[in-house]
Amino acid sequence: MIIATPRDPVNGPQNVNVVDIRARQLTLQWEMFGYAVTRCHSYNLTVHYQYVFNQQEFAAEELIQTSSHYTLRGLRPFVTVRLRLVLANPEGSKESEEIVKQTEEDVPGSVPMESTQTGPYEEKIFMQWKAPNETNGIITLYEITYKALSSLDPSADLTTQRGRVFKLRNETHHLFVGLYPGTTYFFTLKASTNKGFGPPVTTRIATKIAAPSMPEYETDTPPLNETDTTITVLLKPAQSRGAPVSVYQLVVKEERKQKVRRAADAQECFPVPVSFKNASILDSPHYFAAELPPTYLTVVQPFTIGDNKTYNGYWNPPLSSSKSYSIYFQALSKANGQFHQLHHRDLVFSSG
Repeated sequence: MIIATPRDPVNGPQNVNVVDIRARQLTLQWEMFGYAVTRCHSYNLTVHYQYVFNQQEFAAEELIQTSSHYTLRGLRPFVTVRLRLVLANPEGSKESEEIVKQTEEDVPGSVPMESTQTGPYEEKIFMQWKAPNETNGIITLYEITYKALSSLDPSADLTTQRGRVFKLRNETHHLFVGLYPGTTYFFTLKASTNKGFGPPVTTRIATKIAAPSMPEYETDTPPLNETDTTITVLLKPAQSRGAPVSVYQLVVKEERKQKVRRAADAQECFPVPVSFKNASILDSPHYFAAELPPTYLTVVQPFTIGDNKTYNGYWNPPLSSSKSYSIYFQALSKANGQFHQLHHRDLVFSSG
C-alpha cells in the first residue's frame, strides 16, 4: 500500500482582493482552496498585516476560519495597511502577493483641551489650540461656536452675543471681537475631516471688566454757580461697561504753577483716594472732596464743591478765593477682584 504524505502547498492564496474598505476595517476575498492546492487535509490560513500610526508600527496576524472571505477589524482610519495571506500545512507554507491599501478617513478625535490657550481682554478674547491627537484623516475645518452666559453687569443685553466661526486646518487661532466686558462666554470647539465633525470640547472664558463710560461734557462749560468758596457743577451718570458703577469720585486739584490746563491732565486719573487732611500733610496738589454711591446719581443733578460737608468720609472743604483749581469727576467699577477706574472728566477750571 502506498500512503501519500503531505507536502508544501502548491502555491499561496490566489486572486486575493480587497472588496470593501472602511475607516476601521477591510474585507478580503480569495479563490477557494482544493486538496490539490493545500496538499493536506490539515491546513490553516492566516492574515499578516502591519501599519504605522502616530509614528509607531503595529504588526499582527489573525487566523482565518472562513472559506473565501474575511473582514479584518480594529484598524485605524487613514493608514496604509500592508497585508498578505499565508497558507500553511504541517510541511510548510506559501504566501500570497502583498496587498497595500489605505483605510478611509473617519471623523477626528477631539481637540486636546490642555492645548487650548486663551487671552481675555475687555472686549475681545484670543483663543488658540492644537490639532486632535487622532486626526483620523486630513483636518479640513475647525468650528467654534460661542454664546454669552452671564455678565457682571445686570443691565447688559446678551441676546445678540453669540456666533459661529470656521477656521481652516492651518488656522488654529482666532480673535473674537465685539464682545461685552465683564461677561462669561461658553465656547465649543470641534474639528472635521471629509467624514464630518468629531466630538466637541467646551470651555468658559470671561472678558475683563471695562471702565465705565462717562457722558460728554461740553468744553469750557461754566459752572452752574460760583461763590468765593464754592463751585456748583452738573454731574451726569456714567454708563456701566462690564460691571455696575461702584462709586463716583470728585477730585479737586490745586493749580500751583500755571493757570492753563495741560493737555496731559485730560488723560490723567486719580486711582488712590487722598483726603484733604492727608493732602495737606503730604503736600499733595489734589484731594478727594467726595465719594458718592451710584444711587446718589441716577439722574443728572448739581453738586457743590466746597459745601463743607462730608461724603463717605471725605471732607468737602470750602475753596480758597486766592487759589486756582481744576475739578475732576471720575467713576469706579469693581467686580470679582477686578477694578477699573475711568479717566476722569475735567468738569471745570476755577481761577482764583
